[in-house]
Parts: sequence; C-alpha cells; structure tokens
Amino acid sequence: MTRHEGLLASTFADGGLGSGYAGGKVLVARNAAGPLPRERWEHRPATAVTGWVMACSCGWLSRPWVRVDEPEEQDRAARRAYSADAAPPLDQIEQTTDGEWSGHIGPIRAAVLTEVSDLLAAGGDDRLTGAVRRARELGASWADLGAAAGVAATDARERWRDVPFRWLTGQNAAEIAAVYGEPPAAGADRPPAG
Repeated sequence: MTRHEGLLASTFADGGLGSGYAGGKVLVARNAAGPLPRERWEHRPATAVTGWVMACSCGWLSRPWVRVDEPEEQDRAARRAYSADAAPPLDQIEQTTDGEWSGHIGPIRAAVLTEVSDLLAAGGDDRLTGAVRRARELGASWADLGAAAGVAATDARERWRDVPFRWLTGQNAAEIAAVYGEPPAAGADRPPAG
C-alpha cells in the first residue's frame, strides 16, 4: 500500500520542494522529476522560496501558494501569501492546506477503516494489525478504529495500543524523510489525539 504522509513544503522556481530552515537555508530533497537521492539533496537560500504547497509521499500536491514580497500584496483568494522569510505564513494558509490535505487523505483513511472492519469479520489477525497500523498513520483516532470494529474507543485503544506506527507532524523534521522516501528519524512516533 502506498504511504500517505504529508508535508507543507517550500517551492522553488525550478520545481524543487523543500523543508527545514536553518541558517537562512532550506533543505531541498525533491525536484520537478521527483525525489532526489540523498547525495543530491541540497541547501538553497531561503530567499529563493517562491511559495508553498502541501505534498504527500504518494506524489499528490495541493494547489500552490505564491510568496509575495510585500504584506499588501497578500490575497488569500488568489493564494498569494506574504512571508518575510522562508517559513510558511501558517496564519494565512494553514486552514486551506489542512482542508486540502483532509480531502486527499479522508477517502484513503475511510478505505483503511473499512479494511479493518472487514478483516475483523474475517478473523485475519496478521493482516488486521497492518490495517490498524495504516489507519493510525493516516490519523485515525481510537474512536474511528472503535467504530470500524464495533467497539468503544477505549476498547480499541486497549486492543491495539501496542501496534507500532509512525505518526509524523508538520512541526518536526521527520516529515522531510517521509515525503522523500527515507525512514523517519527515531522518536517520530506520536499517536493522534482521540
């Protein structure tokens, strides 16, 4: 199954995507053709960031936001956002990009939850563990899993709390690896609320 992990990425004029800001530089690990091998990753000046896009490890991209030079050029409806540095202006774009991400991931998460329910009915415990892991990675809550299993959220948590999964947030460096096909950094596990 294709992994679906999201990242709000910086965009560049040549189609490069990057994240992580340090010393005025942005790590670029993907170009217009796709993920770059680690030895071709590069750091670009933050001043070269042209905008931002929500990116999924499956290749899906949201509609891009354009970075404008002056605050008065900002226009949410036109997807134009001002930022004095390379950091995305989350107060301007987060609600829209979160909605687009939810639109992308929602049907996938629903399909995995249906798989959990079907596997429970069929008694496929080995495959069930994998489906529960994928559902958690896609942001399914214990309540979601409980509903799929026909049990309370607390019962779902009790049954599957030891199932390992990777939960990546937009606020840590591990999501870079997720988008570019590398394993996440140690300690990137974190269950979604609920």
